[in-house]
Amino acid sequence: MTLINNLPKNSIEGLPLLVATPDSWAEAAIEDIGELLADHAHCEMKAAATGFRLLGSYPDRDDLVEAMASLVREEMRHFERVRELLLERGLKLGKPRPDRYVKRLLSESHRGSNPGLQLIEKLIVCAFVEARSCERFRVLARAKLPESLAQFYAELALAEDRHHETFLDLARLYSEDDIEERIARVSKIEADIIQSLPPLSAIH
Repeated sequence: MTLINNLPKNSIEGLPLLVATPDSWAEAAIEDIGELLADHAHCEMKAAATGFRLLGSYPDRDDLVEAMASLVREEMRHFERVRELLLERGLKLGKPRPDRYVKRLLSESHRGSNPGLQLIEKLIVCAFVEARSCERFRVLARAKLPESLAQFYAELALAEDRHHETFLDLARLYSEDDIEERIARVSKIEADIIQSLPPLSAIH
């Protein structure tokens, strides 16, 4: 129980999130472990793909390149581990479901943004996606799951916590201005989205 006991008691502690995941989400998420794991595997692939896109778009930013190369490797290791959990249960990955959370976060947070701040906005949004994943992994670690699976999510919560910090650190590094107001604006948008979406057996 070591990893689980090391997690914050408050699921949003240390994260730039305004609201915690509703209890109804955890109940829905663990109702179909196969669906949850399949969605989780796709989330890891999408996170790796995002890292690759940032690498390709900004190859001259050494700090970003180094950080994204590391993130991509870690996200793909996570994908492989989640896929192994699916295979152990005799399940297939299947096709990804639409991620309404990420789509809305992207569209609503970028609305009216200055094109010159495109990279900063992308990094902030990525930070919130990772932060929410971290928070939900914390919730899953304490949910009524087999102990090995609960420990797995406790481990991944620590990784996602590092990832959200990486994106915010990069956003602050590349911004010429104080971005705390931008982070606060996205946090309000993210909170509204979380509170409006129905609970599903999915990470987001």
